[in-house]
Amino acid sequence: MSISFLFMIEEFGRSYFYGFSKSNYLNYEKLNPSKLFEGITYFVKKHNIRVNNVLDVGCAFGFLLKELSSVFDELHGFDISEFAIAKARKVVPEASLKILSLEDPLPYPDDSFDCIML
Repeated sequence: MSISFLFMIEEFGRSYFYGFSKSNYLNYEKLNPSKLFEGITYFVKKHNIRVNNVLDVGCAFGFLLKELSSVFDELHGFDISEFAIAKARKVVPEASLKILSLEDPLPYPDDSFDCIML
């Protein structure tokens, strides 16, 4: 892992999500995830899109995955932040979550997901 990614791992700790750094989040947990992501689930339901699994790249606290749990059977996500993944495991315990950076090889075979969210 390169020096720049090691720095990023430290940068995306607790302070990133609670307004103590350059993230512009005042308090990430006080966001209303249903309001933020309801358009995505509405679109999938309205158009009767048949999907089985989703990967959320940079899933943070798992709020998007939690919202998507009503339309996807399998939920997968990864984030560079160990702190965020620990929170996400509480928010969406049914999801398969990993701590990865984009520099790491992805541990998924080709064509593993019906949908990838960034």
